[in-house]
Amino acid sequence: MEKQLTPTETQYLKERGFQIIEQPPQRNEPFPYLTLREQQQFFEQSEITYHYTSFMKTGTMGIAHPSTTPESELVKLIESAVADGMASEGELYQTTPGQPIKIFMLDPAWKEIAETLVAKYKSV
Repeated sequence: MEKQLTPTETQYLKERGFQIIEQPPQRNEPFPYLTLREQQQFFEQSEITYHYTSFMKTGTMGIAHPSTTPESELVKLIESAVADGMASEGELYQTTPGQPIKIFMLDPAWKEIAETLVAKYKSV
């Protein structure tokens, strides 16, 4: 069953928004952030990864890449990963409204999906 965002989760996403970076994250990149990678060879690897700390991250199971999955489904997977991470806010990392969550787009195939997220959740 597809997860529906709660009003609180939607507000959290709108308050932060997203920023696209077309390069890998720096070693000392502040958390949290997303990486969107090329299609992975092994089932256990993830094309979508939400990084909480250098040791904690969450990803998708199976293949989730623009070449195989509809854009709307990928957007929902990313929204859900960030919304699920709200529980770690204040414990593992700290964000503030107006501070966008960075999307490190490591594969140009993700461009439309990343741009959709930026447009949908422009900071208020």
